[in-house]
Amino acid sequence: MEKQKREKIIKIILEIILIVLILIILNIIYKFFIIQKIWDANHIFSTNYLLIEERKIQNENEETIYGLIKDYYKDGKFKKEQGNSYSYEIFRPERLSYAIDTETKEYSKLPPALLEEWVTNIELPTFLPDTARKRFTTFIIGKTGFDTEEYEGKKYYTLSYEASKETNYSTIKVWIDKETCRVIRTEIIDIKGDYNVSDYTLNLNEATDEDLEMPDLTEYIEKPINYST
Repeated sequence: MEKQKREKIIKIILEIILIVLILIILNIIYKFFIIQKIWDANHIFSTNYLLIEERKIQNENEETIYGLIKDYYKDGKFKKEQGNSYSYEIFRPERLSYAIDTETKEYSKLPPALLEEWVTNIELPTFLPDTARKRFTTFIIGKTGFDTEEYEGKKYYTLSYEASKETNYSTIKVWIDKETCRVIRTEIIDIKGDYNVSDYTLNLNEATDEDLEMPDLTEYIEKPINYST
C-alpha cells in the first residue's frame, strides 16, 4: 500500500515536471515566433513610402537636441530631409545626387552613394541578428531580452540589449507595436552616457511627386566638394 502511494506521488511529480517542460518549450517557441514576425515586419520592400524619425538626444550636460528626419521614396527618386538641408537622389532615368541647403541657398553635387536596392528595402532598427539561427541563439542565451511592457497607456513588445561588444557598448530598448509588429521607438544609452530616443512612423504609398520635387537651383550657389582633403 505504502509502495503504491509512493509510486503514485512519483508519477504525479513526473507528470507535473513534464507539463512544466512542455509549457517552457511552448513559451520559447511562441516568443521566437513573435521575434521572427518582428524581423519580417521591419524589413519591407516598397516603391513608395514616407519614413519619419523624430529624434531626441540628451547628453551629459543635460542639453536636449531634437531632430526630425524624413525619408521619401517614389518612382526611382529618393530624398532625405533633415532641417533646412536634404540629400536628393534620382535613380532613373539617370543617376544624380545632390546635397541641398534651402536656408543658405547652396548645393553640392555628390557621387550617387545610395543603392536603389537599399532604398527600396526599408529596415527599421530591431537590432536582431540577420539569420534565424542567430536570432534563436541570442534569445535562448539571454543576449536578446523579450517582454511585453506598457508605454503611454498601451502595451508593446520590447526587445532589450545590455551593453556589450555586439551593441557597441550601448544599452538598447526597442518598442514594437503588437498589432503591426513594427518598431515605433528605440531608446539607447550610448558609451558616452548620452540618452538617445527615436520615434518612427512609416507610411506606405504616401510619398507624392510634390514631396520629391527638387527646388529650382538657378538661384542657388554650387559648392564644389574637395575630395582630396
